[in-house]
Amino acid sequence: MISSVEKNGGYRLSLYEECVGVLNELKEEDDILVALIGKIAVVLPVEMQAKLLPHIGKRISVLHVDSSSKPYLLRVIPDQGLNDQGMAMDRSSDSGFQDGE
Repeated sequence: MISSVEKNGGYRLSLYEECVGVLNELKEEDDILVALIGKIAVVLPVEMQAKLLPHIGKRISVLHVDSSSKPYLLRVIPDQGLNDQGMAMDRSSDSGFQDGE
């Protein structure tokens, strides 16, 4: 569940909440970063902008975790094949999460 709506219309992720989708746009407003992930405007620390910029147009995941040094983790989701039931398959054993800051 997304916990709060900021005054700029963006959502701040709750602890252990994840947002997954195509990173469409990044905007810096009032010392915060607003990332348009799919159709959701997510409020993130402005320090994440450099990590996110190369991934505009790609499918990503941002996970809010309980860490004072790295409160958000970023994962770029690779294009995946589909199995016989039409479900996406990830053939790697690596979670793919990177430090968000």
